[in-house]
Amino acid sequence: MHQKQIQKDSSLPLRKCGCPFLNKLQKHGTCGFRKGDLISILNIDKVTADRQVIPMKKEHHCNCSSGCNTRRCVCLKNHEPCDENCNCRSCKNPFNDMDLKELSVCARENIGKVKKLKKRDLERYHDLPCECEKVRLKDLLGEYECSKCGTTYWYSFCWDDVVQDDCTWHCQICGECRDWREWHCDNCNKCTYGVTLPCEHCGKKGPYQDLLR
Repeated sequence: MHQKQIQKDSSLPLRKCGCPFLNKLQKHGTCGFRKGDLISILNIDKVTADRQVIPMKKEHHCNCSSGCNTRRCVCLKNHEPCDENCNCRSCKNPFNDMDLKELSVCARENIGKVKKLKKRDLERYHDLPCECEKVRLKDLLGEYECSKCGTTYWYSFCWDDVVQDDCTWHCQICGECRDWREWHCDNCNKCTYGVTLPCEHCGKKGPYQDLLR
């Protein structure tokens, strides 16, 4: 099912996830509540729930001789620009001269696509899923808060669409945007569905599975 459909109508039939909060949040018996509802109920720190943590402080320095434009470069791999403390040559790190604080995790992970955007691409307007307004792509490279309803959106280069922040996250390990109901299993190194369910690939306990007890 397309992400935009899920965002517009949380009562659409979705996969069962065994959620313990269905009686509180939904009557239809499927997992349709938002990431924000779970955060609010459990009082979970938003950064932890988002799973989108990228340090802003420069923590790595490379010694590349091949241009710093592949993930062999420790700076590029960690979404950092090269600086005067790096010993690289012919540096072509795409993060150089970029304001990383203004980019979403998905945009950073797809920095090559971002750098290739032309002015006409950045000025192109996109409809927000809430249908309140149209927003230029350049304003969706980071988080954009709708001026009318207050919902936060950003552009997913993985899905080639505008997505709602509290319904979507970007897995930096898999390199793909995910529905918020999915989580990354560090046991089998795959993303799986249902935060209150065991991993569908290896059976490891889900992050909130104990809440069912």
